[in-house]
Amino acid sequence: MNISKLSVEKLTCNGLVDPQGIGYGQPEFAWVCKSSRRGAKQCAYQIHIVSDPDQFARAESVIKDTGKVQSEDTRVLLSDLSFKSRTRCYWKVRVWDECDQVSDWSRTACVSVGLLDESDWSAHWIGMSSKQTDSTSPWFRKEFVLDRIPTDARVYFNVLGYGEVFINGQKLGNEHLFPHVSDYGKRNFYTLYDAADLLHEGKNCISVWLGLGWYRKGLLWNVQHTGPVMRLQLEMADEAGRIKRVVTNTSWVSRPSNISTLGTWQFMSFGGERMDARADYPDWNRSGAEESGWSRSVRIGKPEGTTVSQNMPPNRILETVQAKGLKKLADGIWAIEMEKALTGFIQIEFPVLEKGQEILIEPGDAWLRKGKSVPFQKITVDDSINAMGQRNEYVARGSGKEFFQNRFNFASFRYLKISNLTARPNIRKIKGHLISADLPAVGRFECSSKMLNQIDEAMKWTLRCLMLGGYQVDCHSRERLGYGGDGHSSLETTLTSFRSDVFYRKWTQDWLDAQREDGGMPHTAPCPYRAGGGPFWCGFIIAATWRHYLHYGDMGILAQNYDGITKWLGYVEKHTRSSILEKWDETNYRAWYLGDWAVPPGVNQKHEESVDLFCNCFAIYILDVASKIADALGMTGDAAGFRDNLEKRQKAVHKKFYNSRTKSYADGDQIDYVMPLMSGVVPSNLKKTVFNNFENRLVVHNKGHLETGLSGTYLMIQYLQSIGRNDLIYEFASKTTMPSWGYMIR
Repeated sequence: MNISKLSVEKLTCNGLVDPQGIGYGQPEFAWVCKSSRRGAKQCAYQIHIVSDPDQFARAESVIKDTGKVQSEDTRVLLSDLSFKSRTRCYWKVRVWDECDQVSDWSRTACVSVGLLDESDWSAHWIGMSSKQTDSTSPWFRKEFVLDRIPTDARVYFNVLGYGEVFINGQKLGNEHLFPHVSDYGKRNFYTLYDAADLLHEGKNCISVWLGLGWYRKGLLWNVQHTGPVMRLQLEMADEAGRIKRVVTNTSWVSRPSNISTLGTWQFMSFGGERMDARADYPDWNRSGAEESGWSRSVRIGKPEGTTVSQNMPPNRILETVQAKGLKKLADGIWAIEMEKALTGFIQIEFPVLEKGQEILIEPGDAWLRKGKSVPFQKITVDDSINAMGQRNEYVARGSGKEFFQNRFNFASFRYLKISNLTARPNIRKIKGHLISADLPAVGRFECSSKMLNQIDEAMKWTLRCLMLGGYQVDCHSRERLGYGGDGHSSLETTLTSFRSDVFYRKWTQDWLDAQREDGGMPHTAPCPYRAGGGPFWCGFIIAATWRHYLHYGDMGILAQNYDGITKWLGYVEKHTRSSILEKWDETNYRAWYLGDWAVPPGVNQKHEESVDLFCNCFAIYILDVASKIADALGMTGDAAGFRDNLEKRQKAVHKKFYNSRTKSYADGDQIDYVMPLMSGVVPSNLKKTVFNNFENRLVVHNKGHLETGLSGTYLMIQYLQSIGRNDLIYEFASKTTMPSWGYMIR
């Protein structure tokens, strides 16, 4: 009998394909089994790891061979294998099915280990001298001589701010805005590049271009220098294994570049960049460049926080969007419409300009007239673009190609307003580049409804626009903060649309880094300044940890986050009286106390009783999630304690908020029914009545439309799915009149 074999594909290490510079000595190997046969499953595996990809059969090359291991696991942490810094190895896997039929070997995958200990670094932290005129986007360079081409060359690059590395004029890597955002007081990221192909005998030049990014004074984390800082370590080996290093120190020279950062990176002031093409120096990153006007770099003390590998896909350009509309508003003033809204870089090639001519480029998401949106076709010079503090400036060189593109800042926009440009721009030479964390797409939705398909496409595009920087924000144009409420409400969409295990490992760690000693959580992470929210925002770390585990089976994230979870639940308990959660005070890192948020017009989202009801029901809901995490970790005592706590809260909340006359809670909006129902607050003898009242509110009173916001809608969908009422979800998901997703699409 000929039975089709399993095949093995999608090999990853620590959730990444062929990762460079992982930050763990014990890597996790994973794969996906594929078969055309129903019911086929893996029953055993064998992992083979070697130091030389051409020597898999030679014993001296073998690092580890597991032999045949009886297991259905497709994520394997080899506890008896511990890699050292700088290890590079190659691995493949094969599996056996339920008929004991072995698969072919998988492709050969590669993994390299980064610098695991601080002692591995010999490079110094450096910055540009504060005596220079502008320190926001400096250039650094160092020349060195090689008498032979190395067989292996690796660059370890660690930066606070943003940075790009060049060897002999060639940029390393294809990412942008490296590294992802972190709390600089707790951790900073490095990456690893292979560089052997770019080196040659004789004189070479390694150079770095830095941008300020979030590394600036006036935020909640400590900043030691006036500009961005970095350290870099180039390690080269020849055939004999001899090592040569080039590291950052005060022998490196630096100077301001032709770009400077605009804006304070506070609310409504994220600015953009000013590019002075007159100051361009095309050969600054090549050997032999004139170094007059450069000065010695200054050594910076070791920053606070732990240095770790980024261990996550970087920001990359994922799609280019073309301009589609051009309108002259007045002499020198032009309006541009892009094919769709995006977050990323603006690219413009200008017509001929005079030397020193200054062009203003303002990106925005709408055109406004007296505070109301105006269609692009109807705008006039008196209308304003909703730039929310975003702006870029270009100063012309007066000859050659006049070209602007962002480098260390970005914009969120659908429209551009270009001022002081006398000649008509060429619309084909105006583009936007979508930049986002490069998470692979994994989920696909398609149905017979064109509108629902469009809603799905819009949601995924929106997520791409919001995930630049290794976290998820609500609005790149005005805040750039990783709100827990927004992340919480999009958990399932993100997890089912993108390979996001490494994303949530990173972002939940940001929440642990932001947690205070008393267990308190901010509403955003990383947390550069105070922002609004409520318990639903703080509780993101619990929900994300559990949902991540359900999707990926990753026990590691449960263990990593558990102490932070219990600390925050302890904080909730400190603000509880007689099993009722009470409003907590604002702090220097957290503002407001919200329930549901961003609701449709006509709903009072600040109604105090409704807010208290929402937050108390959410506390019960999240205690239930925490009990499941405790069970999964074998913390049975904790799990029992959480359940006992939530049962007491259920009774207390019903007693405080239930109106026996109206058979409702609080003021009887949709969310005021849903939260007690989903959290088990409603006694069994009242469930049918309360649910019927909710259904009447939704279907009859609201004519099938939502009256919930970002937190309430997410939780309502969760609840309706859990009781098999997908018909009610379709009721509001299929609407085309306001408020609805269909209305937004049409």
